[in-house]
Amino acid sequence: MHNDDDMISNIRLMLRGTGIDGDHFSDELLLCFIRYRKYNLGRALKSVRNYLRLTKSRPDLMANLRSVCVQKLADSVFHRVSPERDQHGRRIYIINSGLWRDDISTLDDVFRCCVYDFQILAGELETQARGLVIIFDFKNFGMNKMRDLTPSRLKIVADLVQDTFPLKIQEIHMVNNPWYVHIILSMIWPFLTQKLRGRIFLHGKSRSSLHRYVDAAGLPCDYDGHLGSFANMSLSHDVVRGRNNMFDCFDNHLDMYKDEN
Repeated sequence: MHNDDDMISNIRLMLRGTGIDGDHFSDELLLCFIRYRKYNLGRALKSVRNYLRLTKSRPDLMANLRSVCVQKLADSVFHRVSPERDQHGRRIYIINSGLWRDDISTLDDVFRCCVYDFQILAGELETQARGLVIIFDFKNFGMNKMRDLTPSRLKIVADLVQDTFPLKIQEIHMVNNPWYVHIILSMIWPFLTQKLRGRIFLHGKSRSSLHRYVDAAGLPCDYDGHLGSFANMSLSHDVVRGRNNMFDCFDNHLDMYKDEN
């Protein structure tokens, strides 16, 4: 049995030893990283430093997201959170790529909105424990939208979801995926760990295949689920109400952190 207070005190000392002033992080945030790494403080420290490194190198994608993302999600919404958890208690996060209005939102906006959603969802204790299931819907996703999906950009995605963001990505499901989704996968594949590769599933148009992993009770009717339509589902900040974003501290203190190797 772990003593949370002791773990938090210890990781603050470890951060200080790497030149990072851990006093700027709330107990809640540090505990989120600790739980993400199953109370292994060495791995939790690595994830905090990875998050800082990515935020320092790409503040345009990782910092001050609230001011950008709330309006972007309202103007060009294609990210939704199911009101019901799946059969394993995991949050279901749906990205309908075909609805991406690339005339009003850039690919960087898409990335920012995903990070913002992750920040909101990571504030839930049950989601910290159970993790997240992501569904990518590629219906009406044209090849023209692939023009900015370069290997360097996809590496940032891989860096975020592997040993960086303190939210467990349990499964990634791709539905209505056209043949050229394999091109995207071939570009990101070298950056993925064997574990995450094993958590990616392609279902095409088969709903029964998807239901073998995600129970229909937590899915919208667009995927032969028991809920209403995808379009009527809520955004992350509507599902998770009344919480402060515990990641805001990164925005305020980035200049204080050294980029350690």
